[in-house]
Amino acid sequence: MQSPSGGVVKVAIQANNCAVLFRLEQDQSLEKVIEEICGQCNVTYEKGKFALQLLPLVSETELFVYITEFNRYMIKNGRELRLVYSPPLLAKMIKDKLNAQVSIENLSWALKKSAICSTDATFCKEFYPSGYTALRILLNESLLTKDLYKKALKTILNLIKSNYLKDLDRDFLLQLKNIIVSDQQIEEGIIETALEILEAIILTSGDSEFMTKLIKLDELVHHIWSRDSPTVQSNTIALMNVMALKSSKVKTQKLILQTMDSKVYKDNIYINIITTDSVVSPNLAHVLYVYQSLILTLAKERYRNIIKKESLLPDLIPCLKAKTIETKVKNEIEAEFFKPGRGSKSSQSTNVIYNDEDDVSLTPSMSSSVLYGSQSDEEVDDTVFIQETKRQESKKDTYVSQLTFDCIFYFYNNHRDDYKIALLDDGNNYSNLFRTCEQIVQIICLKVLRIGNIPENNETNYCPLVFFTAYPFLEELFSRTVNLLHKTKREMKAKSSSDVEKVFQVLQRQLGEALASQPLNFDQLEAVLGTLSYWAVRSQWQEELIERERHTLANSPAIQELKRSLQGETKELVKKQRLQFIKNGTEFPVWNSQRNQRVKNKTWFALLTPNEKVIQYYENEGEVSQLMVQNISALLTGRRCPHIKYSKSRPTNGELAFSLMTDEESSLDFIAPTQEIYDHWTDAINILLGKEMKSLSLKRDMNCLLEMELRLRLLDTDGIDLPNDPPPIPLDPPNYDFSISNVE
Repeated sequence: MQSPSGGVVKVAIQANNCAVLFRLEQDQSLEKVIEEICGQCNVTYEKGKFALQLLPLVSETELFVYITEFNRYMIKNGRELRLVYSPPLLAKMIKDKLNAQVSIENLSWALKKSAICSTDATFCKEFYPSGYTALRILLNESLLTKDLYKKALKTILNLIKSNYLKDLDRDFLLQLKNIIVSDQQIEEGIIETALEILEAIILTSGDSEFMTKLIKLDELVHHIWSRDSPTVQSNTIALMNVMALKSSKVKTQKLILQTMDSKVYKDNIYINIITTDSVVSPNLAHVLYVYQSLILTLAKERYRNIIKKESLLPDLIPCLKAKTIETKVKNEIEAEFFKPGRGSKSSQSTNVIYNDEDDVSLTPSMSSSVLYGSQSDEEVDDTVFIQETKRQESKKDTYVSQLTFDCIFYFYNNHRDDYKIALLDDGNNYSNLFRTCEQIVQIICLKVLRIGNIPENNETNYCPLVFFTAYPFLEELFSRTVNLLHKTKREMKAKSSSDVEKVFQVLQRQLGEALASQPLNFDQLEAVLGTLSYWAVRSQWQEELIERERHTLANSPAIQELKRSLQGETKELVKKQRLQFIKNGTEFPVWNSQRNQRVKNKTWFALLTPNEKVIQYYENEGEVSQLMVQNISALLTGRRCPHIKYSKSRPTNGELAFSLMTDEESSLDFIAPTQEIYDHWTDAINILLGKEMKSLSLKRDMNCLLEMELRLRLLDTDGIDLPNDPPPIPLDPPNYDFSISNVE
């Protein structure tokens, strides 16, 4: 197959210990190109013996890449190629030396060469399967040094990644397991590669069931302690992630995720990776992000389980005077609400019914003494109770998730004062509070943390608070977010429902920005949130909007075409402005050409007449002099002007000087007070002389006018994505025999 891109590329060729420049014809077959290279480099050519290797750039990962007819498009001008043995020949040479009978030098060469070349799929095709068999024999005989053992494992890893080796025998898997779980001191490079092989074979097979039977997570967790080897830590977490991701059984997957979400595992990660002084590498950050995404999916079940309240629960306002819930009451609540799989159960104060769909129905018989602690009438003022009629204001059912209810329960128990304030802010109505809390949970789970979404391939922004076990992450984050919501609502002075929607938009931005800063604990999170007021978010949005508009104006093909069509019209506007400016007249300072300086307190005035034919000038109400425009032969600027003399001892304003030269070799000389006046006058004179404007401010003024005109014309397209390509032109009609019907 020939490369689709023809032409000639100029490359450097390394061959026979020399380097030559070569003009490579892309239309020629590779075999023909190799023959020409051999001739130019004094190498004896044999068909099928040689191939070309593409050498990596400095910025690229060092990989061995054979050039074939399918990837020769990678050859660009200036690239380096090397003449090497062809894949079949090189694979045979390596396989012949992969046995214990050859010298250690030959074996060492073969293993090192195979580890390098196996990154290329063309080589792997020739090397597998006999090469893999030879490697397995060598690994079983235990005759290899640590370095050579690592090279052999690296070759097997590359065979798996190239998708040629798709299954490993049980003996080899046990051998890899022994490397990973061994108590002996084993070189970190060998452990890294063993972990990577197990991860790769799971990804290749698409199922981790065999791996979960082979090795347990508890046998991996001690590698997270390896602070001196971030790669071992990264590969360990990556293996855990893939074991959970690729588990085909829901029950097994849930068990793995629950283990990963346990305090021991998260503490190990938090202490040995996140809070250390070393910088977390991008690869390690990515596997932490995936780990975080996986363990947060455990909250999906609680989020999907809906609690249906067919009428309003007792008001929460009595908690303003409530005592701390006693241990007995806490236990009763947990028994009533948090034990799954239970049938109908009733008590004197509660009636909790579990239906067939495992949804919880909370009936009105649940008293506030169960949910919020026992109180006597004397302990609570009458004013803190909401009347019974007010409790029945809302006839609509209120739906919240089990996760929301758990978060509210945690909020009430652990942030009692903040809970009271939140309830008051929601009008002393628990239904309003529940609806607000449900929206907050939706923002946290769906918008900010994106729980349940497939982890993105290149994402590295993990959240350290997920691994911080001093507080339950979601519940504590919810509690802090409720406080932030009411603070933001007060800042925005929100009253209407549309205002509240905007508050939630600001809240989402505040929370996303705060978590993206990767605070290590909730105190740091509070500090960051303290800087993200509504006004700070509003300022960020305005800056982003301006930046988006600038990007659209600068890069949209449609807008660029419109801009080009407006340039002529805009330039005419600038011309009119320049001429009108000098028609209005300008006051200039008097210049002493002998002393090369201004004359103090003396000025003169010049202007262009309305008919644009005469420049009039006079000094201090003196006699008016005239200069006909048609007599102006040239415009001189800067130090070329006759009234400007260069002097090292006295700096001049030569950069603001210009002179109007006449045919009689006389001149009208100016020193502009400012750069703007200089630009406007020189542009206007050039227009009168029929020349192009050349001032520094011309481009600025043109861009300003064009941008204003474009923005005015694009007002109706706000919120619409402009297409990059114009719509297709419709086909011609079959004929042009048009007729107009007579309408009576």
